Amino acid sequence: MYTFGVFLFVVWNTALMFLSGYLYFINKQTVFFNQQLFTSLIFLNLAVGLASVLFWLLTLFKRVVKILNKKTAITIGLIIIGATIVIFPFYLKRNRQKTSLTMKVNNASNEVMNFYTSLFFEVFGYPADERMTTEDELFNQINSYRNGRELSSLDQSPDICQLAQEKLSQLLSVSYTTNLLSVKQYPYEKMNLKEVAEILLTVNKPYLAKNMVELRLTRPFTQTKNVLNDPSWQYGCVKISSYNIALFLGK
Repeated sequence: MYTFGVFLFVVWNTALMFLSGYLYFINKQTVFFNQQLFTSLIFLNLAVGLASVLFWLLTLFKRVVKILNKKTAITIGLIIIGATIVIFPFYLKRNRQKTSLTMKVNNASNEVMNFYTSLFFEVFGYPADERMTTEDELFNQINSYRNGRELSSLDQSPDICQLAQEKLSQLLSVSYTTNLLSVKQYPYEKMNLKEVAEILLTVNKPYLAKNMVELRLTRPFTQTKNVLNDPSWQYGCVKISSYNIALFLGK
C-alpha cells in the first residue's frame, strides 16, 4: 500500500511536470491560457498528495498495531489527530496574510506552475526567446513580481546602478562559465546604504523579462527567489550586456 502511494504521487507529479511544459509552449504561442485549469490541478495535486500520505499512515498504523495492541495504537492515533486539530488553527492565525482569497489562489497557482515548469526545463533544457530582455523591461518585471506578492516596488537608484555597472564590467573582464549564478548579501556602509544584495547571472540564450523572472530568478527553493521576496529592499537596478546580468538591491 505504501509503495502504491509513493508510485501514485511520483506519477502524478511527473504528469504535472509535462503538462506545465506543454502549457508553457501553448501560452508562448499566444493561445489562451486557462488559469482556472491550473488552479484546479493544484487542488487535485493536493488531493493526490494527501492520498499518498494517507496510504503511508495506514501502512504505519498496521505496523504499529503489530508492535502494540490495537487499543494502544488507536489511542496514539487519536492523540495525534487531536493535537493536530488544536494546533492547526493557531498556525493559520499566526501565518495569516492580509491578502484576498483570489490573490492567494492566483499566487499559489503561479508558484506551483513555476515549480513544475522549471522542473520540466531542468530536465529538457530551457527554451530560447526571440530576443534578450532590456534592463528596463527586467526591472519592471521584477517590480511586477513583487507587487503581485504585496511587496513594495523597488526604486531605481543611481548609486545602486553604479554598483551594478561596476560589477558587470568586472564580470565581462574575466573568464566565466555560462549559466553562472552568484548571489551575495553584505553590509555596505556607503552611498546612504546599509546592505546590498548582488545577483550575477550569465545565460547561454536570450530570455524575455517574464521568462527571466519566472524561469531563472524565482525558481522554487533558490536563493535568488528568497532575495527578491524580501520586503525590506528599497532600491534596485539591473544592468545587462549581451547575456550577462548584474542585479543589485539595496536598503
